[in-house]
Amino acid sequence: MSVDTRQDHVDFPIRSVRIGSLKTFPVQVDDGMDSKKTTIPLHLDESGVKFTVLPEGEVDRDKQITIKISSKRIERVEVYVLRGCPVIYIITDEKMAKSIRRTCNMNDRMSYFYDPKSNVLAEQHITVITDQDPLPFALAHNIQKIFKQIFKNHGKRMDTSFKVLSQRECNDKLVQCTLSNEEIQTKKRLAARNVDKVVEESGSEMSDMSTEEAVPEEVTVTKKKKDKSYKTVARPKDDKQPTVNRPEAFSPSEKSKVDISPNSAR
Repeated sequence: MSVDTRQDHVDFPIRSVRIGSLKTFPVQVDDGMDSKKTTIPLHLDESGVKFTVLPEGEVDRDKQITIKISSKRIERVEVYVLRGCPVIYIITDEKMAKSIRRTCNMNDRMSYFYDPKSNVLAEQHITVITDQDPLPFALAHNIQKIFKQIFKNHGKRMDTSFKVLSQRECNDKLVQCTLSNEEIQTKKRLAARNVDKVVEESGSEMSDMSTEEAVPEEVTVTKKKKDKSYKTVARPKDDKQPTVNRPEAFSPSEKSKVDISPNSAR
C-alpha cells in the first residue's frame, strides 16, 4: 500500500490500536487485487486523527468503530518512530474521552475502558502501533511535524505536550501497559466468577428457604395432631381417682355395716 506523506497530512497503515484497554485491529478492504488485501489507514492532519478499527475477536464489518479525535482535544503525544516497533501514544482530554467511550460502548470500568486520568496505565492512552517497521524517514518526520504544529496552533507548550521516546522508554511503556492490561483481564475474570458464585449461592439459599419453610409446616401439623389426640384421651376435670377398699377409708356409718367378726371369715 502506498503511503501519502504530503506535509499537510499523512495516511499510513496500522498493525493495531489500543483504545485504553480495548485492543482493536484495522479493517481490511479489498483493493481490487485478488491476491492482496489492504487495510483502512490512519489519517493524521492538523485538524486531528481519524482511524477505523474492529474490536479484537470481531469480524463483522457492522462492528467496526470509527474514531475521530479533534486536534484541540489532544493533550499529549509520545512517539517512537525508529526501528523496532514504532508506536504513537495519544492522550486526549476528558471531553474527548467521554465521546470515545460512548462510541466504543465502554460502560463499566471492570470491562474495557479508556480514561486519561485512570490509575491503570493501560487505560490512559490510545496506543497506535504502525504496520511498517521501520517507518520511512519522510513519514516519521511528517508525523512529528504535524503533531508539533497541532500543539502550536492551540497554544500548548511543546515540552509538556510532545515527547520523542527512546527505544528503551517505548519498550518499557509497552510492557507496563501489557501487564496492567493483564491485571484488568484478571479482575474481569474474578468479577465474573464472583457473580456466578453469588447467583449460585442465591439459588442455594432459595432452595434452603423452601425446605425450611416446608419443615415447620409438617412439624406444626404433627404437634397439632398430638395436642388434639392428647385432649381426646385426657381425663375430664371432674373425674376422680377410684377409692381403694380399705377399712380406714369407710365412714363410721359404713363400718357398722361390715361384718368383721371372727365367724364371718368362716
